[in-house]
Amino acid sequence: MKFVNLPNTKHQTLLMTPNSEINLKINRDASAVVSYAVHPVNTLCGDQPGKDNEGPTISVDGNGIVRTGEVSGPAVIVVTVREAFGLTQTISLPVEVIVESFILYVHIFVVPMEYT
Repeated sequence: MKFVNLPNTKHQTLLMTPNSEINLKINRDASAVVSYAVHPVNTLCGDQPGKDNEGPTISVDGNGIVRTGEVSGPAVIVVTVREAFGLTQTISLPVEVIVESFILYVHIFVVPMEYT
């Protein structure tokens, strides 16, 4: 089982900006029962969820559409595939929600002209 439509991910981490979405596809979508779950990283490490250590607002629906909210931070999407013949496979995808800023740099090249 593998993801088939991920953009080029550095170190296998999906980078997303706040208030964005992506549709995850795996190579077993058409032939098995697929379920998706989101886990904030700090709850996977044993921390108790609370106001100070909640992860980013990421949601994923049953079709694999991942949506991010306003909060940045790390999370893990866990995809579980149940095959008709009884095999269950699980794959995880780290997600980092980060604020991106772009600066447009324009360089103007001026050529002096001689007037005669």
